[in-house]
Amino acid sequence: MPTAIFHAVLANLAVAAVLAVPAVAVGRWSRRPAVAHAAWLVVLIKLVTPPLLTIPLPVLPAATPAAASSPISRPAHPPAVPAVVVPVLPEPRPTPEHIPIRPGPAVGSRPTPAPTPGPQPTGRPSLPWDTVVVIVWGAGAAGWGWLTLSRARRFGRLLRFATDPPTELTTAVATAAERIGLARPPQVRVLPGGIAPFVWGIVRPTLYFPAGLLTRLSADERLTLIVHELAHVRRADHLVRTVEFVTTAAYWWCPLAWYARRELRRFEEEACDAEVAGALPGAGFTYASAVLETIDFLAGARRAPFPASGIGDTGSLRRRLALILDSPSPRPSRAGRFVVLAVGVIAVAFGPKVGRSVGGPVPDLAAGNAPAAVSAPNSDPLSGDDPTAESTHYLTTPTRFILPAAAPDPILAAALSPDGRRLVVATGSTVTVWDLPAARTSVTLTGHTGTVAAVAFSPDGTRLATAGHDGAVKLWAAADGREQATFGGHTRWAVAVAFSPDGRTLASGGYDATVRLWDLESGRERAVLTGHTGGVRAVAFSPDGRTVASGGADHEVRLWDTTGGKRPRVLRRHSGPIRAIAYSPEGARLATGGEDRTVLLWHPSDGREVAPPVRLPDFVTALRFSPTGQTLLVGTDGGHVLNTDPLTAHPRGYLGIEPGFPSGRPAHAAALVATLFPPAAAGAVYTVAQDRSVAVWSAAGPPEVPAATFPGHRRPVAAVALTADGRTLAAGGQDGSFRLWDADSAVLRRTIPAHPGGVTALVFAATGQLVSAGADERVRVWDLASGQAVRTLTYTTADLRLALSPDGRLLAVGGPGLSAVTLWDLDTLAPVRHLGSRSGGATAVAFNPAGTGLVTGHPDGGVRVWAADSGRELIGGVVGPGQVDGLAFTPDGRTVAAVVNGVVDDGPAGTARPVHDVIFLDTGTAATADRQPLVHPGPVTAVAFTRAGVLTAGQNGHLYLWDPAGRPVRAVRGYNGAVRAVAPTPDGSAVFSAGDHTAKRWAFPPLRPGRQSSGP
Repeated sequence: MPTAIFHAVLANLAVAAVLAVPAVAVGRWSRRPAVAHAAWLVVLIKLVTPPLLTIPLPVLPAATPAAASSPISRPAHPPAVPAVVVPVLPEPRPTPEHIPIRPGPAVGSRPTPAPTPGPQPTGRPSLPWDTVVVIVWGAGAAGWGWLTLSRARRFGRLLRFATDPPTELTTAVATAAERIGLARPPQVRVLPGGIAPFVWGIVRPTLYFPAGLLTRLSADERLTLIVHELAHVRRADHLVRTVEFVTTAAYWWCPLAWYARRELRRFEEEACDAEVAGALPGAGFTYASAVLETIDFLAGARRAPFPASGIGDTGSLRRRLALILDSPSPRPSRAGRFVVLAVGVIAVAFGPKVGRSVGGPVPDLAAGNAPAAVSAPNSDPLSGDDPTAESTHYLTTPTRFILPAAAPDPILAAALSPDGRRLVVATGSTVTVWDLPAARTSVTLTGHTGTVAAVAFSPDGTRLATAGHDGAVKLWAAADGREQATFGGHTRWAVAVAFSPDGRTLASGGYDATVRLWDLESGRERAVLTGHTGGVRAVAFSPDGRTVASGGADHEVRLWDTTGGKRPRVLRRHSGPIRAIAYSPEGARLATGGEDRTVLLWHPSDGREVAPPVRLPDFVTALRFSPTGQTLLVGTDGGHVLNTDPLTAHPRGYLGIEPGFPSGRPAHAAALVATLFPPAAAGAVYTVAQDRSVAVWSAAGPPEVPAATFPGHRRPVAAVALTADGRTLAAGGQDGSFRLWDADSAVLRRTIPAHPGGVTALVFAATGQLVSAGADERVRVWDLASGQAVRTLTYTTADLRLALSPDGRLLAVGGPGLSAVTLWDLDTLAPVRHLGSRSGGATAVAFNPAGTGLVTGHPDGGVRVWAADSGRELIGGVVGPGQVDGLAFTPDGRTVAAVVNGVVDDGPAGTARPVHDVIFLDTGTAATADRQPLVHPGPVTAVAFTRAGVLTAGQNGHLYLWDPAGRPVRAVRGYNGAVRAVAPTPDGSAVFSAGDHTAKRWAFPPLRPGRQSSGP
């Protein structure tokens, strides 16, 4: 084996050395760094890519056979003999007398003389030199790889201190992406400390920008650096980092690999510099200024490790500075790169077959030296499910109901009938069957003398099985509650029960450490399965009924063959008692969970783990696969319900908690008893907890169909505005334009380019003029008849908030980065007055319906009311622990709704709790109005008043309608991304929303009397 490795390495080095010659030439004489980068990339790829086609190249000396290897010399060309096909027979077993049977010589075969023993080696055997080299080589590769990954891991810990970017940085990234033709700009984060901007990640790259450098650069200088970093993403340099890592790990001893890596990095940075020159013509001096500022900022800083792609270290920046100021390299030629890569692919496909000048020993096929066929292991792939068969996500706001308490006992077990119409729960020694459509008790089962710990419906829904602490397992008629049989084999508590798929066998487990199988036709015990050394806490049948899985307090999972033909398979990876077991519908997955706070996914046929462990915050108490196996729900002792992808073990999120806030309130206030799926068509899931609460989570499903759609934007729609008569809709997007639509017919009237980088705010004046704000730090007033901007305001920030007085005379402009809110005369754009010069930036601005007052919201949770005519602050106060992100008035102007998003540290030991509320204030007193705050499961983006109630929009893409009691009565999944803005119609019968790449109109008719539903 080492010889084959040496041959492959030698062949790759030979071809790579040949390819390096034109790469050096291209880098020295070509003025296209992207082409040189492609040439050196081909060299690196060749070092680790085996050839598909080989060309014989005898370069090694002939091998000298050892004299003592065989006493018989073989001719160089043995005579041709007819091939003889010898069937391979199974090896004969020893006879009862244990005498080995030796087969005699085959008929017609030539006897083989016995070899003469040669000289025997003396002393301790030594390792061959090639084996020693392979060991040293492998140790060096492993050490270098471990060192590189350790540095990356340590550096990755620093990324936890990254924060959300300011709006001007996000806008600059969007502008840069559009300039270089990048369809999807990466996520942006701001990082403290002295480090250069860099792109981090392989699968989903993220742009990290240093906060200190952000404040030292002008907007134009910042844009040049961002274009450079996004050029790395467009060129897929984050994937090239993987090629570098693999090559340098395998060839850590080879100077050619390190030289190629250095040249690759050099031309990569020069190619990105060329991207800046091509995307921003004439910005060479600005880019050079940004580089100089970066060099000064990076004094003494170290370079980010693998897999970062940055702007380079200070040495690289100094060397490239002259090139930037002299004459920037032309923008990369895609044709040139394509030609280089195509030639490189052809070169990589071929390689020399390094061999000896004289052939060595010829394999003796007649002696059975032919290579044996190797069979691939049975992978048993998991069959894929139709992705549209069921929803894999559920709304964050459930419908809840509390089961009436006939006794103070908690619910310990629950099951759902196959048709989804009956819910059975066990409380104490009583089992109750609920008719869900009728909302009443159907049957009550009494007969156990101890607490009932497990219940199960038969596959046809006609029978119920229960197991209790009295050791009894009982069978009941589900229709009338008649007891059909009692099985009394367990000597201690019986706590688990399951029906076989055909409904003929019942499995039960108990604290006597046994699993018992019962024949339901004869009423007899079929088998007692022993082997657990602790109580059996969970049992489950495989979908084909041939296997029973059991989990016990001994931390073991055992798979029993129900036919009795095989010994049980034992799975030992849990470090705590097993509390729950579930098979996927097709039987290709087995999920187990317990008191080690871990869910493991197994392949039942061979007992191997098929996915990484899923970690939970509490004991795992419930597991359930969805009807098509696309979802695994995990319930915990702390009331959490985790939605998990069973194919990858990737957590999709906790039910009832917005993604990104795992410390939020769990789905239930007590331990989960069961997660239950009705038939797939029901589109919901039930969760049952010990506190007798039942939550019904509706499937999110595909986006609902709106009353009208206003498409056409190439980037997300960020703002919507409606004229006073409700006939014209303006929708502005991050593509920099706004579109004017007929609000009723959804006919496009006009598209107007407005703001490079994106439109961030829109508002109509009573006179019909439209005011817009954009990422270019401009506020423009538009004459819609001509489509021209008639007046423009220039600000130093792109994060602006707009509001117009109802008579259209005053324009209020504020922002988090501004010291005050300025009132402008809309006709002349002359400043009228400044409000709140000492109150800090405003994050929300709104005029009251009468136009006499203005309300502003602030980052500290403050809300202030100002007199519009004098600019005097009338009242003010703090409404919540967070930033005020939106304001909306009731039609009478007496109440204002404030959106508050933040985090409060009021939990035990300083535990942070997210706050996403809508709080109602009396505008006359600034006191909390007499209505309940609206508590959101995640960040709120907007609020509006309609005839049907209060409407809120969420970052999760949902629109929520709330009743006066503060309970959600309707949830609309409007977008896949965040809802960015809403605008109600003048009569409040509909709402226009912005998000994704479209604006949409949603009809919200008034609620009928008594139409309410309970909230969380």
